Amino acid sequence: MEMPELPRRIYTLGEEPPAVHSISYHTCWTLHAALKKALHDDEYEELKESKLGVFIKFQELEFD
Repeated sequence: MEMPELPRRIYTLGEEPPAVHSISYHTCWTLHAALKKALHDDEYEELKESKLGVFIKFQELEFD
């Protein structure tokens, strides 16, 4: 199997510009409220302990 040709990097590794937006810029918290309303408490807690739970925890901490 041949390695595909990769595009050249735009920035030197380690010299990338800082991110302009935080996670909250790309997150719609109303979806989290709807999710919590749609799930039973035990289902919500199970989701919170999964790999996706980090987003729920950000929301609960009022992450901006």
